[in-house]
Amino acid sequence: MDMDPMTIKGVWGFNGTERPGAVYLAAVMAAHAQKGLPAFSIYGHDVQDITDTSVPADVAESIYDEIYDFANYAFNKAHAVCYAVVAYQTAWFKLHHPREYMAALLTSVLDSAEKVSEYINECRDMGIALLPPDVNRSRDSFTVEPEGIRFGLVAIKNIGRGFIQAVVRERERGGDFTGFQDF
Repeated sequence: MDMDPMTIKGVWGFNGTERPGAVYLAAVMAAHAQKGLPAFSIYGHDVQDITDTSVPADVAESIYDEIYDFANYAFNKAHAVCYAVVAYQTAWFKLHHPREYMAALLTSVLDSAEKVSEYINECRDMGIALLPPDVNRSRDSFTVEPEGIRFGLVAIKNIGRGFIQAVVRERERGGDFTGFQDF
């Protein structure tokens, strides 16, 4: 039985100020089904609440059954669609802005030497130059420069963020370091 969404809205008294109705309803219904909770306990309404409206109980139950069947199907599909959108956006960004993408990706895995190494190899495969650390140009994270990606100083073992931030502040205040003594 296909029902007008306005009828469904009227049955349970949704006023549009709740979470996005269909998504929330599907989530609640799926959770209730997994916990074995009564079917008509959504938004605090039960069968008696529904029969107090002008909608006959058999119609309300039919609507609920239709939504319930769809919720079991659609909840997982909605998540799959969201992941597909993120995958598409990620692929687009990697294709159209490869240096920026890889710099962000490298920065996001700084705590994993294995992942940093893996993404450095991917940069090489993509033809993106990885520029060495430079006290006059590097920051704490990986950064994009016209020639490639500048290595982030945090990726160097035993150099803390506090020290790196102090170096960057001094460089911004006094200009490039001219030598080891100036450093």
